[in-house]
Amino acid sequence: MGAPRGTTERPATRAAGDWLRRHLRLLGGGEGRVPGVDVARGIAILGMFTAHVGVTSDDLGTLPGWLSIAHGRSSILFALVAGISVGIVSGGPRPVGGPALVAVRTRLLVRAALLLALVALLDLLGTRVALILGFYAAYFVLALPFLRWRPPRLAALATVIAVVGPAAAHWGPEVLARAGLRLPRDGSGAVTDFVLTGHYPAVVWMAYVLAGMAIGRCDLTSHRLRRGLVLGGLTATALAGLLSVRLADAAGGADAIRRQVVATSSDLAPDPHAWDAPWPTGAFLLLAGPHDDTTFEAVGSGGFAVAVVGLCLYAGRVGRWVLAPLAATGAMALTVYSLQIVAIWHWDLIGSETNGPLAVMVLVTLAATTAWRFLLGRGPLERLVSRVADGAARLRESPSR
Repeated sequence: MGAPRGTTERPATRAAGDWLRRHLRLLGGGEGRVPGVDVARGIAILGMFTAHVGVTSDDLGTLPGWLSIAHGRSSILFALVAGISVGIVSGGPRPVGGPALVAVRTRLLVRAALLLALVALLDLLGTRVALILGFYAAYFVLALPFLRWRPPRLAALATVIAVVGPAAAHWGPEVLARAGLRLPRDGSGAVTDFVLTGHYPAVVWMAYVLAGMAIGRCDLTSHRLRRGLVLGGLTATALAGLLSVRLADAAGGADAIRRQVVATSSDLAPDPHAWDAPWPTGAFLLLAGPHDDTTFEAVGSGGFAVAVVGLCLYAGRVGRWVLAPLAATGAMALTVYSLQIVAIWHWDLIGSETNGPLAVMVLVTLAATTAWRFLLGRGPLERLVSRVADGAARLRESPSR
């Protein structure tokens, strides 16, 4: 008589089931991952794609008009999520202390050093993209003193920076120029560039990082938190936008304000202006456009980013799988961001007349990151950075060291 039916299939079926469950766990991120945060980071990365290679317009009645929302806001969302990640890895609602705090600080410092090395390589490609990774490294270092702060203190400091920082970013470089000091043009002035004069100055952008840390210090599963992030963020966006438009119109209009700044800024002049020459108008601080680095942009675009995070945190059990491609992209953000720069360099994608290249980049990215995470888990650069940072932390903790 033959063997009982199914006896030869069961071990193979069980092995296939175990394999599938194991890889589904990889796709889901495993223990300790917050799917909503990965989804938000994925949205930020794809928003950067849009800002870099997308065709956008001011007409919100068209697709290019809607794509213009990515300008400025995607990088702000990226910085906010960076702060959330710092808050999570440093203990979440229960900030770590003692040796665990030393280990977290060591990991962040090593990550910052590796980001500087990576962005130095990407910078050699000479793309017309304002690379954020070097500034990201600076934010990690600047966040170190605040790793044990509670949400109210973090939120208060973020608010102070959002109010005071824009004035420093607006007039600080002009003061340096008129004082006869050289604005950074090479690596020797990197600190000044990261903090004050660069495309993402920390005197403003640390507001987003600290706000993110405050969120990361909370219970991210709380319905009350998610609702507060969405409603509070959208309210801040609407109020800041409306108030900015009204005040700027009363001051002569956004275009006139920008023209006055261009005419009086030493950055665009052959020689620095004299102290008694007209200064860039303070009315600029009423604007809320992408990368204006004003309080109105910090509140408006920062509020938008907060609302996006709140919406992403609503991704429950079903949403976790529906949004798995976005989460996979967010979990591999460093790899995806770097490959994006390589793709832009290799195929010269900036200045495209259609959104075809953008669509291809988005679809290929979502498919590739989903497949990679399902089969292998962490992205290649994420795996490398984590191993080096964890190794440095273990050496730091070793008694023999």
